[in-house]
Amino acid sequence: MNSTETTESASLVLIVDDDAATRALHCGILRPHFRILNAASGAEALKLAARHPPDLILLDVGMPELDGFETCRRLREQSAVPIIFATMHDSTDEQLKACEAGGTDLFVKPVSAQLLIRKLQLCIAQHRERERNRLEAPPRSPVLLQLLTACAQTPNLVQFIRSCLACDSYAALAQHLVSAAAMLGADCSVLIEHDNSETHWGAQGPLSALELSVIHQLKAGLPAELEAHLFIRQGNVSMLVPQRTQGDPRGVRHQLKELQVMTDLVAELCSQVALRHAQQQTSKAG
Repeated sequence: MNSTETTESASLVLIVDDDAATRALHCGILRPHFRILNAASGAEALKLAARHPPDLILLDVGMPELDGFETCRRLREQSAVPIIFATMHDSTDEQLKACEAGGTDLFVKPVSAQLLIRKLQLCIAQHRERERNRLEAPPRSPVLLQLLTACAQTPNLVQFIRSCLACDSYAALAQHLVSAAAMLGADCSVLIEHDNSETHWGAQGPLSALELSVIHQLKAGLPAELEAHLFIRQGNVSMLVPQRTQGDPRGVRHQLKELQVMTDLVAELCSQVALRHAQQQTSKAG
C-alpha cells in the first residue's frame, strides 16, 4: 500500500525497500517532513515514479529480482531527481556501483534519523538549484564546441591548451576538462584541490557526495585502476572515468592516453590560476 501525507507543499519522497519493517521505519522518520510514497520492489517503484514523479528516491540495494542498482539505472531513464541508496555495506566497490548506476548518495543501515532528514532536504534543495541554473544558463558557445572537437582529434591537444589558457578559475578548468573528456566519449568526474579547498565537476554539474567520497577514498591509496573505472591523478587534479569494455583496443588506449595528458595539462594550468589569484589579492591590498 502507498501512503501520502496531506501537506501539498512538502516534497514527495519515494521509499523503496522489500522489507516491510524497514519501509515502516523510514516512513515514520520522514513522514513529518515530507509527503511519502513507498514501494516494496524495484518494479513497483518504476511504476510509481512514472505516475507520481517524486522529488527524491530512497532506494534499498539488496532487493530480489530487480536490485537497487538496476532499479536506479531504469529510474535514470525517466528522471534526474536525487536517488539515495540505503545499504548494509559501505565498501568502495558498493559506492562505485552506486555511482555507476546514477546514485546521488549512499547511507548505511541503520540510518541516523536526523542525518537522513537533513541529507534529504539538502539533496532536494541542491537538485532544484541545479535545475534552475540549467534552465537559466546560456547555450554553449559554438566556438568552444569547435575547440573541444579539435582537441579530440589533435594528438598534441593544442586546441585544448588554447581553450584552457583563458581560464581564470579552477571551476572553469574543471568544466573544460569534463567537456573535453565528453568529446572523447568519457563522462568523467573531476576534482581540483586548491587553497585548502576543492572544486569539483562532472557530466551533470557539481559532483554528488557519493562521487566525492569515492574519489577521496581512491586518493587515500586504493588501487588506481579498478575493474570498471580508471582513476587518474596528477598533482592536485583527480579524474574518475568509467572504462570502455568494448570497441577497438587501440581506440580505448588512445582515449585513456588523451585523458591522462589533459589531466596533466590542467594540473599545470592550476599554477597559473593560483598566480592570477595571488596577483589580484596583491592588487586589492595595494
